[in-house]
Amino acid sequence: MCRIALVINAENNQVIQLMSGLQTNGSNIKPEFKSIDNNWFVTNRFGVTSQNQEQGEYPLESEKYLFAYNGEVYSFKDEVFDPTDDSSDVHFALGKIEQHGLDAFFKEADIQGTFFIYDKEKKISHIFNDQLNTSGCFYAQNGKQVIVAQEYSIVHRALSESGAPGDTPIHVLKNGSHMQISQEGEIAVSTYRNQYNELWSGRVDGVDELTRSVIDGFIDNFNDTLTQAVHNRIPKEGTVGILCSGGVDSSIIFHLTYTYLKERGQLDRLKVFTLGSDNNTELEDKDNDLANVRQLLRAYGLPENETLVKIEDNKKWKEYLYRNAVFNDHPSLIPANPASVQVRNTVQMSSVLASAIDKCPDLKTMLTGDFADEIFVGYPLLHRGGGEYSGTRL
Repeated sequence: MCRIALVINAENNQVIQLMSGLQTNGSNIKPEFKSIDNNWFVTNRFGVTSQNQEQGEYPLESEKYLFAYNGEVYSFKDEVFDPTDDSSDVHFALGKIEQHGLDAFFKEADIQGTFFIYDKEKKISHIFNDQLNTSGCFYAQNGKQVIVAQEYSIVHRALSESGAPGDTPIHVLKNGSHMQISQEGEIAVSTYRNQYNELWSGRVDGVDELTRSVIDGFIDNFNDTLTQAVHNRIPKEGTVGILCSGGVDSSIIFHLTYTYLKERGQLDRLKVFTLGSDNNTELEDKDNDLANVRQLLRAYGLPENETLVKIEDNKKWKEYLYRNAVFNDHPSLIPANPASVQVRNTVQMSSVLASAIDKCPDLKTMLTGDFADEIFVGYPLLHRGGGEYSGTRL
């Protein structure tokens, strides 16, 4: 995991430094900058990721491309990333892009996140969002200067630092989108994975416009797609963790992982992590993640003392994260990307994963239903007129 931003035709270095400062939290304080043809890549990496790459090696550069992303690459066509073949999924992805081209890779790869690629020959910057990202990044243009970042407030603050007019619009790059930016700041946006986008758009008219065959195809294929996606993320060896709340999202992923490991006689590799405490008296059982997960384990006949790992939920820690200045409750973000969702999906999730690794150092991968809200209906706050977020359900 990391946080990335891109500035094309930066008007001053203060903008670059500001954006890096806003992207810092926890262990990703040290920024990495790489500029080429007046394209500035601003990267803040966590120490637990890209660990095979030294400082300064990211973004990864080849003869033709400069490449960085926040997310992961799991497979391309029938080829699943294997760390014994490539030193990182970044190297795996760049190799496939070099071999098959950008268009083929982003149409056929199993990916998660927001991808920044600079084509050094054509001098064009490419930004891709995976097809399930609600809003993988935001962007704005001020003359020839283009600012792209994952958080709305980073783009907003960078515009202010650039002296841009206060009414300069900030746009969302939607899921499944491809944006190209020329050296002159010309922007073109297209959709490269659009067959299912309207199904979770929240617009009734959008769903009505879909043909019945598309909806039927989605229903028929979704379970196979989700199952394969989970299988792709299970390494050949080592502990497989599931961050589970007992809710719909994580319970489905738990079931698929449990079934996969059981068929191979490898249930001893499974660890289930959950937020909560035995001393939590503020929540009813139905809202208590720990109680829900215990019930789930009993239903599958798994021993709690060998399988369950509790991560305490520290209220003071959570309150501090909610006050972090990088997050923004601007009206244009609600309900598509409210501030509380930004916090939960970035800083809080990163901290939870760090706590899990601290408790289980041999953890090889962590599967979670987080970011699946667009598939499994989501929290009330993701719907217009929805209520406030409460609890820690993932």
